[in-house]
Amino acid sequence: MKTSYYFSNRIREPGMNLIAVSNSYPKQLSWLKDARQYKKLFPGWSLVKDFKQHKISWQNYVEIYQEDILCKLNPEEVYSSLGEDAIILCWRSRASSATGDLLQTGFMIICKSKLMNCKTNNRR
Repeated sequence: MKTSYYFSNRIREPGMNLIAVSNSYPKQLSWLKDARQYKKLFPGWSLVKDFKQHKISWQNYVEIYQEDILCKLNPEEVYSSLGEDAIILCWRSRASSATGDLLQTGFMIICKSKLMNCKTNNRR
């Protein structure tokens, strides 16, 4: 599993297993015509909006995303559905704040250790 972003020059070859994991993606880009959307991993508009409006930090975004999305999924099933050669795409290119990198790291940790800290608390 790899991560990238929609406007990367590295994802333009035909036949790549491109997976969109954001609420929207630039459909006008020809190399994304065969990209699959995996809605179970979408962060939700309210979470994205809160982050974009600086109502929550990236760390808070990560915690909420892990609890509300990742902790509710079976990581082995998702990883299998996406495929070993999946390239997870999101809008942001910065690794420090990209949903794709969060997913890749989260799934690798979960699949190897089968542990995830899924706390219930009020963070917003």
